[in-house]
Amino acid sequence: EENYLVLRVKDFKNEKGKLPDNFDVVFIGDYPETFKKIFEKQSGKKITGIKEEKYYYKNRLLSEIKFIKESSKKIKNNDVVFFFPSFEAILRSFSDEWEKGMKIIFSLIGERSQHIYFIFPYITPDKNVSLFKKRIEKVCKEKKINFVDFSEIFGKDWIKYYSISDKIFKPLPDEEGYKVASEKLLNYLKWRKFS
Repeated sequence: EENYLVLRVKDFKNEKGKLPDNFDVVFIGDYPETFKKIFEKQSGKKITGIKEEKYYYKNRLLSEIKFIKESSKKIKNNDVVFFFPSFEAILRSFSDEWEKGMKIIFSLIGERSQHIYFIFPYITPDKNVSLFKKRIEKVCKEKKINFVDFSEIFGKDWIKYYSISDKIFKPLPDEEGYKVASEKLLNYLKWRKFS
């Protein structure tokens, strides 16, 4: 549609510091509602969910950037932010365009919080998705963003959580998979159960 979105963003590099004593957790982006509920229950923390309800543009990446720009105001300084990229945006973008888009998104979230986790829950044999994952992992390393890849969390067991049948798989895990991912993620974060 020849839409352009012009934003002024700061060059951003996350400063990974110690988590504050008191913090809230924010899930933002295209997060699975089931995972949010399970993570909330296992962590004992109330999670604020900020989800894109409508798409502004046919270009999903532009839409996602606009959504983050408007929604990041809800993030407070001590919040720990889990960002979930839109699967639609990945499938409908070029990898270099998407990489630039993620840098913008990190910068917008980084203006509000220094505790950012990029969550990549998708497992698929699609070569484009693998390419996107590699590129974003590189960006996360450059920007010092915590990159959480479900395929690493599950290892060889991923098949049982993502399979519909012997040869058919879905891009997101089942409920049991979310429970395992949540447990492993909490162990990785070394969070204690909060009251």
